[in-house]
Amino acid sequence: MRKIEVYDLIIIGAGPAGLTAARLAACRKINYLILGHPQKSQIYFARKVDQISWSGSGPAYLNKLLKKIKSKNLKRVSVQKIISGRYIKIFSKKKIFLTKTALIASGAKPRHLHQNSRDYTNIFLTKPGGKTVLIIGAGRNGLTNSLYLAKTANKIVTIDKRGPKDLDQKLLSQVLQNKKIEVLLNTELEKYPLTNFDIIYEAMGTKPSSEFLSPQILDREGYLKLTQGHMTKIKGLYACGDCRKGCGSLPLVINDAEKAMAEICIYLHDIVSS
Repeated sequence: MRKIEVYDLIIIGAGPAGLTAARLAACRKINYLILGHPQKSQIYFARKVDQISWSGSGPAYLNKLLKKIKSKNLKRVSVQKIISGRYIKIFSKKKIFLTKTALIASGAKPRHLHQNSRDYTNIFLTKPGGKTVLIIGAGRNGLTNSLYLAKTANKIVTIDKRGPKDLDQKLLSQVLQNKKIEVLLNTELEKYPLTNFDIIYEAMGTKPSSEFLSPQILDREGYLKLTQGHMTKIKGLYACGDCRKGCGSLPLVINDAEKAMAEICIYLHDIVSS
């Protein structure tokens, strides 16, 4: 039988959005819990965080946020499903959590198109020395990892169906100056042979981590639909960050978490007052 725990707020996701919300919950002395794995956050795989007034790697940034969270407030578990009711019920493998409010901050994960490819989360485990590498996608992740892998790889080919005007101009300029990297833009992947590469990486953007949620609160792409502020159509269930549309950068994610927490604080206050 699963153990039951009761909270005022449960935050699902331990990335920048979830940890920002947790810091604010702690300041307001809310009885809260975070469910998630910091090492599964996209930012954990970033070699450099440069969109905020802080400089360092993704893991270092997460550690900075985690230092502000008490260990008892973080459970490194995965959520299986959520059921609404008088209390919101959140199920993990071994426990059931009851909460007055919940904040979905589960973020996003890499998209996959090619069955023999890897995603950028494996980039640090790779030893590309002397190998030929194909990177599918020339967004920020694709271009950044092209430069990173070119330090030891024999050759890098970066391919994207978009044109140069749609890409990060500063990063693209750095990549084009590297003699080890060949950039193929305005090129469809289906028309390019994939047999001459030792390693294939995908950097094709992300999709929301929302598979544990009811389709009723998701749009066709899997993003959470919000009805009033940051609340979904389920009373007391909120969302922020990359699991909803409109948060394309780290500053926006942080700001979104702060706004969601402001709404949750008002909601909890109204419950107590009523």
